[in-house]
Amino acid sequence: MKFHHTTKKMTDIIQRYGCASEGSKFLDLNGIRVHYREFGQPEKPTLVLIHGIVDSLHTWELLISHLEDNYHLVTIDLPGFGLSDIIPIDDDMVKSIVDHLNDAFKELNLSKFHLVGNSLGGLIAWNYSLQYSESVDKLILLSPGAFYQKFPWIFDISHPLINKVIRKTGRFSLKHLIPLTGPMVPGLVYNFENLSYIRQQFRRIADLMTCEENFENYINILEAAYHYDFKDSLKIPEIQNEILLIHGRKDRVIPMEPQVQQWRRLVSGLKVLNPEDSAHMPQWEKPELLSREIKKFLSS
Repeated sequence: MKFHHTTKKMTDIIQRYGCASEGSKFLDLNGIRVHYREFGQPEKPTLVLIHGIVDSLHTWELLISHLEDNYHLVTIDLPGFGLSDIIPIDDDMVKSIVDHLNDAFKELNLSKFHLVGNSLGGLIAWNYSLQYSESVDKLILLSPGAFYQKFPWIFDISHPLINKVIRKTGRFSLKHLIPLTGPMVPGLVYNFENLSYIRQQFRRIADLMTCEENFENYINILEAAYHYDFKDSLKIPEIQNEILLIHGRKDRVIPMEPQVQQWRRLVSGLKVLNPEDSAHMPQWEKPELLSREIKKFLSS
């Protein structure tokens, strides 16, 4: 599928990170490119997995290898991230993304599925379940965005000085800085048993973020996310789905407490797992544990 706005540099990135041989497919939603992949058994229950901010569908690779024999798995790049085009982001960023994903799921003939989300993807997942409850069975939330918090300074893209510097010179500096500094972001990753894989993930994030066609999109969405007002958390008691909440104790990006405490207060029957030696990215750190807990939760 050829999209008329795709530059040669973006074509090169697509060839690298969107190979058909690795499962990549593309939807055209009214001229908007949507990158997704499918794995596993089509006749088995479907799990849709939604990545976090500045991440992409590649983040689920280790987890997929543990789940593909038991489920039909669909991963997707959120708009503006990975290899998906950006969409107009209005004052309600979350609703814009939720509605866009619903259009994509319709195109993929996904009518009933379990929903897995990490970080921003967790925020999108539980909001999707509220807006389109008839489509969602169970929710699995990994360090999800939900309640008010102060974001680490490194994410403060709205600061005038940081914003100006990043927009002017950030694309070139971040290309080299992200692979070096990413593992050092406090509480993003704690367990480094898979260090070579984790470094590979940060190189992938750097490549996709600093691609000329992507960079402005990433910065604009980061800025919108930084101004998120958390008002959606008032609707959490309306969620009808069973929820498994997995939140690492070493997470400092979205600290475990008081987030988990507030989830417990608002959701009856909530199932919670707090791995001791895991931070914000359990799909990188603890894929075996994660897959085991997902299978247990979905079979209960």
